[in-house]
Amino acid sequence: MKRRILILVTFFVGLILFGCSQGSDYVKKAEKYQLPQYENIYLGWLDLHEKDWLIHNYGSQEDFRLTITRLNAVFQNECQKKWLVGKSVVMSTGVENQNQPTQGLYIMFEDMVIEASTYYVYATVHFVDIESNQILFSLENQPFYGSAWGFENYLIAATQEMGALVHRMTFGKNAKY
Repeated sequence: MKRRILILVTFFVGLILFGCSQGSDYVKKAEKYQLPQYENIYLGWLDLHEKDWLIHNYGSQEDFRLTITRLNAVFQNECQKKWLVGKSVVMSTGVENQNQPTQGLYIMFEDMVIEASTYYVYATVHFVDIESNQILFSLENQPFYGSAWGFENYLIAATQEMGALVHRMTFGKNAKY
């Protein structure tokens, strides 16, 4: 009996450790690449798909669009006040926003998928030199974990990991936050 319990405990501890290591994969990839230092940052829109409103149990597409707008506002505010302090930040106001500066770093988020059953948000993040329109670094289909109760709250928690990535990439791999 004790042996079975020991085996089960070992199994579950292994699962927990494996799960914790999956969310930080982008840190390992990001630390291998050093972006040039940019003073001007253009922060792109978190491209959640409005047509997915039914999948996420929203009453209407308009309700989900408002949630996406709130999430972007919270993320952009956090980036400006916590993750990108000291940088000149211009923020996107929507998916189709074309008001980006002519120089600096464009941080683009695309292919976002919300995995509500696992509390992960998957996104591809591109760091683009605006002047040359060259992608300097990309992280494709990266999981960002949202450890919070409630749909909107766990999305906001996942954006904290996105903000930490943005900070690390714009200030260097040894950046503290």
